[in-house]
Amino acid sequence: MHINRRTFARLSLASGLAALLGACRGKEEVPAPPAPPTLPVEAQPTGTVGPARYQEAPMLAEQVARGELPPVAERLPTKPLVLEPNASLGQYGGGLRSAMYTGPACLDVNVGIGMLLNFVLARPLVAFGQDLALRPSLAESWEYDESGTQLTFHLRQGVRWSDGAPFTTEDILFFLNYYPQRPPAGDRVVAADDHTIMFRWEQPEPQYLTNFAWSEQHWPAHALKPYHIAFSEDAFLRLNQRSAKERLGADYDDWVASGGLERIAGSIGAAEEERWAAMFLPLTANRQPGRPVLGPWVVEGEPGCRRIALRRNPYFWQVDPEGRQLPYLDRVVFDGVEDATLFRAALANGEVDLQALGMTAGDLPWLRDHEADGDYRARTLPSTWHLTLHLNLATADELLRPFFNDLRVRQAVMLGIDRERLNFEFYGGLCTARQFSPLKGTRFYDEGISQGYVAYDVDAANALLDEAGYGERDSEGYRMHPNGERVAFEIAGATQGGSAEEACAEEVAGYLRDLGLECSYRRVPAGEMNNMLARNGIQAAWMPDYSFPVLPTRAAYTFLGFGINQQPWAAAYGYYWYITNTGASGRPDQMIEPPAGHWIWDLWRMYDEMGEETDVEKWEEGFRRLMGAWAEQVPVIGILGEMPQPVVVHNDLRNYVDELPYDEQVGGITLQNLQQLYWEHPERHVVEE
Repeated sequence: MHINRRTFARLSLASGLAALLGACRGKEEVPAPPAPPTLPVEAQPTGTVGPARYQEAPMLAEQVARGELPPVAERLPTKPLVLEPNASLGQYGGGLRSAMYTGPACLDVNVGIGMLLNFVLARPLVAFGQDLALRPSLAESWEYDESGTQLTFHLRQGVRWSDGAPFTTEDILFFLNYYPQRPPAGDRVVAADDHTIMFRWEQPEPQYLTNFAWSEQHWPAHALKPYHIAFSEDAFLRLNQRSAKERLGADYDDWVASGGLERIAGSIGAAEEERWAAMFLPLTANRQPGRPVLGPWVVEGEPGCRRIALRRNPYFWQVDPEGRQLPYLDRVVFDGVEDATLFRAALANGEVDLQALGMTAGDLPWLRDHEADGDYRARTLPSTWHLTLHLNLATADELLRPFFNDLRVRQAVMLGIDRERLNFEFYGGLCTARQFSPLKGTRFYDEGISQGYVAYDVDAANALLDEAGYGERDSEGYRMHPNGERVAFEIAGATQGGSAEEACAEEVAGYLRDLGLECSYRRVPAGEMNNMLARNGIQAAWMPDYSFPVLPTRAAYTFLGFGINQQPWAAAYGYYWYITNTGASGRPDQMIEPPAGHWIWDLWRMYDEMGEETDVEKWEEGFRRLMGAWAEQVPVIGILGEMPQPVVVHNDLRNYVDELPYDEQVGGITLQNLQQLYWEHPERHVVEE
């Protein structure tokens, strides 16, 4: 499979825009952009609020009075983003408490909190509105040219990083040009001036705009250049100096006096670039102390696994309709808990004000039992989560591979599970028996796909297994492979002990045993699960939080076997697709080329054809065809979906919106616009440092 520039551009969602986009080194004069075409929807400028009406939080007003900050009108851009309130205009003060799982070793926060922090601290060029339409953000407006091959962004003038430095196109060029060990893309990204930047392609890319809403594509150049070897001869020395200060603490001065810095300086050479990159990249993270951000809060102090504290950003560039600089809340704090018992105790004791992360529909009964104790309401949001079983079609087991790849086997497994019983016994009937597919009420919902093979029919399941050639049974009643060995496999999953998700996994294993398949469930730590997936060491995987993204540009990756979610149903096949399409240096031992004639090749072909389509409606038709072809093969055993996402909301918290979709691909709980949340009685919610 040969990579081309068009494929290269489309793959940015799978591997990250930083890995795939580069920029010319510097700025060039370019002609003014032409009139906006009709390809994608164009952003409309928001309303404005005059400087005379600007207001700020009392804690910032005190800093202005002491001469520590300039006046609020000087800290805001020329045209701040005016954010309409979720429900009502708020008031300043108080802090918000949330919880995060850390594990008993307290080594690091989990992936979920890392994603959440990125959405809280970062701001992309464009943003998803609560209706999931793209809205202005750091880019005040944008347009494609008539050919659809150039996308121009007009940045909001006067935006400042949290340390007061201006945000300009230099910050975008720095990110795209100088990401360590990743090539630039020549003249495909060009800055006309400090506030105008163009992205160019060889062919029209009408779907590409959505990419700019997923994450930041900029770094604070002024703060990071001193540590970058392209801009400073002392970059490596500076990084080691920072590292030594963090490591040695009070002993740092003695280390310097003993010649520590000189010894480091003497070791620098060309071979150190890889070490430099490993030390530089952590500095770029939004949660790195001292790293300027563009979000409503900034990291306060040293974040750890016991607590991560955020304080308001004095230069945040959004206001409410009356000119009050957002956010309303002074601080946001995430406190670490080691296990589910401590997590529940924190909620029951009223130590959590807003929480969605770390909870599933199975937690709703106990959450509601403790509403009065914790002074909260357990609400729900419609989520994209699905309870799923993945039979690894690329498994290294030579007996299980043909077994799992037989469509009749996957159909039988679907029919052999009593979903309604699982739903009512473990989730109080709140979920829906369904295949893994788009949610009801969304544009791409398909009733036939959603309900395919979800009926409980043991006789039909057994007949399919017999027809597939697994009708012979041993003395204990288990089915046998054609060579006479017993059909046996393990389901692995990273579930919480005692959770509804774990109980369902064990029940599903029991249903499969009833079909004559020797099957067991094993709970494994998340790290071990990831390692097993990476080395293709899984026979079957239990994925209780498998998400079907609400936006089709993200959901399409599900059907490829690689990207966005983990894809245990064909991870080694999907990794082969990724490596051969991107040209990235991969691990040959971790990828497997699918056999000739395997239907996954058809899915990849359909995806390639979609990428060549410039008409949005035709692209959507291609997505429906891709989804239908995928569903016919039942690659993932869907069990329950439309799972309500529990959200704990303190009774005194205002501006929370019910019924917003919960999809971590578009920000999860941050779609609530956390900068607009406020306390009815802020004096009761002061969070101590």
